[in-house]
Amino acid sequence: MKNIAKILICIIILTSCLSLVGCSINFQPIWFSANTEFSVTVYGVSGWDVLDFQVADSYRIAVKKMDGSDIYCDDVKFDYNSESGVISSSYDSRNNAYFYFYCYELSSGDKLSITYGGKTIEVDYNIIDFDFEAHDYVAIDSIDDLDKYSEVKEMILSIKYHEFEEPFIGFDDTWNFDRYDSASLGSHDVYSRYCEADENDPNYISTSYLPYLTDSIYYPSKFDTVSENPVSGTDVYIYLPLDSAVGEGASKVKMERFSLYYSVCDPCCTARYPLTSMSFSAEPIELVQTITKGNGEYPSSISILLEKYPEKFFKYQLGELTIYILCEKEEGASAYFFDETYFYSLGGYYNQEYK
Repeated sequence: MKNIAKILICIIILTSCLSLVGCSINFQPIWFSANTEFSVTVYGVSGWDVLDFQVADSYRIAVKKMDGSDIYCDDVKFDYNSESGVISSSYDSRNNAYFYFYCYELSSGDKLSITYGGKTIEVDYNIIDFDFEAHDYVAIDSIDDLDKYSEVKEMILSIKYHEFEEPFIGFDDTWNFDRYDSASLGSHDVYSRYCEADENDPNYISTSYLPYLTDSIYYPSKFDTVSENPVSGTDVYIYLPLDSAVGEGASKVKMERFSLYYSVCDPCCTARYPLTSMSFSAEPIELVQTITKGNGEYPSSISILLEKYPEKFFKYQLGELTIYILCEKEEGASAYFFDETYFYSLGGYYNQEYK
């Protein structure tokens, strides 16, 4: 295993999962000026005269005309320190132009300028350290501290290694096929199917998908069916480079993504058990070194957290694997690890209202 510190700095990365680090602060400063026809609202940020954005987080900015008439993103211009943040995306909705400001490096003494119709509103800002406590993350000292998130703990402890099997079995008609385009992966082939319960142990999904994996990879040998939530399902997805050979006897192919997803259909009405979503994913390290936002590539949220704050993660040793675990007070837990080829992420979301 390579030196951990170098690995953390150089290659531990994950596509975004900004859901992991969504800001919990509910402060919403609003600015307008007598000499402008628009107002600016920044959601989830702290401060007033000087805004404090947190690194590895994303913030929604709404620009609205004072008379309530339509406004379009293309007509709004931003100026900011592009060495530490980026306007990552935008959309028009309900007479507002919405933008997302993604912060990927610490900075201070910067200025955010928003211009519309030849007029400008400005505010000073800093990008400060990520506040784990404010985001409801709690430190744990033992793997047993995950007992309240038992399905996630069990998944972590069940991780095993699958060796690519030759001759390859080839995808059959039990798999759905689609072609998909994304900003991070480009065009690729996707094979998916529903995961039935294991005949020998119906509490967990079947691992009958293993012979169809086109590469050697880690996987969870125990992934709960969560039968307490009957209106739910678990699916497996295998993302491959475009036009990959996948017939019987095909050669090994590095997967662009391997994922297991559990989710509840209409959780507000059908959930009877707190676990409402769970996942296990693997992506090639070289494909997730950066995430694409706006017109460039930037470090992902989880890579920033692992590089800058490794002490905030509980490190659990499972054989040769070092697993980095984040635990939340009420909503669930996430874990991350890597091998020479793939970066892995797993976790579960719990809604205690359904308990």
